[in-house]
Amino acid sequence: MDVLYYGEIQILGWGESRPRGKYLTIRLWDGEGDPLEAFRGLDAPNDKSQHILNCVISKGDILEQKETEEDYGMIARQLYRNGFFYAPDVLKAIGTDEQFRKWIQLQPSAISNEYSEYINGDGRCEAAHVRRSTDSGTGYKPPYACIPLTHAEHTKQHNEGETSLKPREWFEKKRGEYVVKWAKQALLKQLGNYSGFREVPPNVLYQWCVDHDLIRFLPRGYKE
Repeated sequence: MDVLYYGEIQILGWGESRPRGKYLTIRLWDGEGDPLEAFRGLDAPNDKSQHILNCVISKGDILEQKETEEDYGMIARQLYRNGFFYAPDVLKAIGTDEQFRKWIQLQPSAISNEYSEYINGDGRCEAAHVRRSTDSGTGYKPPYACIPLTHAEHTKQHNEGETSLKPREWFEKKRGEYVVKWAKQALLKQLGNYSGFREVPPNVLYQWCVDHDLIRFLPRGYKE
């Protein structure tokens, strides 16, 4: 029997339905070459043509992947998918808007990657607010909504508008990227100077949320 694929697989799910019958969904792990190469020449199954593969899997062939104490990357991804770092209450618990703006001023320009000036050897930029139509009032400066710009770039933003520098969509994207980056760094420091959330045990973040009355924002994986 010709072997089309040899390697590890991951079971993603299973079920049954009237049109599909019973089914099992798997993922092929990338190794050397393309794991799908052997299948690309096969037509998709239809009423007239079906491809049936012989597959032998013993209990010992199924490898259960468990996250180690040092790597919680899979569960940490839920934080980003669920918008944990965008929740205003979460941001307030992590730090103040003033602290966020001071951090922004230490970052190089989001446009040119340059600084406006250097103070004691440290680069400085200006915290440029990114306003949207949903923000109240023309003079209102929403919290946690800044990106770093040089003085010249900031002046041009005020005098000529955002689109003189970049499209509005770009500013909206950067506004979110910077607040998430700050929130991650600040919270990791609070939790114990971890280098990333893949190192943070779920119970550590869970307890932080309990202490700050933020359990409602925590993804389900951290509550199980």
